[in-house]
Amino acid sequence: MNTNRQVLRPASTLRQQVIEGLRLCITDLTFRPGDRLIERELCEMLGVSRTLIREALSQLMAEGLIQNIPHKGPIVAVITQTEAKGLYEVRATLEALAGRNFTERATLEQRAALVNAFKEIQDLKKTETQSQEATLLFLKQKAKLYDVLLEGANNPAS
Repeated sequence: MNTNRQVLRPASTLRQQVIEGLRLCITDLTFRPGDRLIERELCEMLGVSRTLIREALSQLMAEGLIQNIPHKGPIVAVITQTEAKGLYEVRATLEALAGRNFTERATLEQRAALVNAFKEIQDLKKTETQSQEATLLFLKQKAKLYDVLLEGANNPAS
C-alpha cells in the first residue's frame, strides 16, 4: 500500500496564481463590486479547470472579497472602505511578519532567489504590454516571489 501523500509544489503554485489572478481582477476593478462571477467564464479567462476556480473562489470568500448569494452564485463583495482598510491592514501585518522571518531564517540561496524573483517582476513591469498573457506572467512571477518569501520565512503555518 502506497502511503505517500505528499502534495506537489506546482499544484499549489497554480492554485495561488489563480487566487492572485482573481484578486487582481477585483482590486483593479476588472470585476466590480456586485458583479457575478461565472465559473465557466473564469475558467476560459484564466485557462484553468473548474476545480481550481472553485478553490480560488472559496479562498477569496474566506478573505471577504467574494460573497455567495443564494440562487445567484458568487459575486464580488460589496465592502465598505472601512472593511477594505481592515483587510489590507491584516494582510500587511502578515506580509511584514513573513518578511521579518525571511530576514532571520532564509538561506543564502533563498535570499538570492528572492532577489531574482523581484528583478523578474521589475523587468515585467517595464514592459507596457496589457494582454492576458502579460497579466498571467506577472501573476506567475508575483506568486513565485511570495513562494520564495514564505519558504525562506520557514514558518510551518505559512
